Amino acid sequence: SLLEWHPFSISSAPDDKTTSHHIQVQDTPGSWTQRLRDLVKACGNKEGGLNSLRINVDGPYGVPLEYERYEKIVFVAGGI
Repeated sequence: SLLEWHPFSISSAPDDKTTSHHIQVQDTPGSWTQRLRDLVKACGNKEGGLNSLRINVDGPYGVPLEYERYEKIVFVAGGI
């Protein structure tokens, strides 16, 4: 479903030429993340390998942080 929430993390720096996406596969049989894992495996087994897989990443969302307004900033991040 397009309305499901799934635990994704991106672990790449802004200047990297590629991004690393980490996806926690859900245990529910036939879940969106299980189907995505199967697609990635299938792409890895064909000519061109994972280079043949194209994804679209949308975002970020929200208001940019005006960090210069603050003397100190604490960043807290989480992942899968």
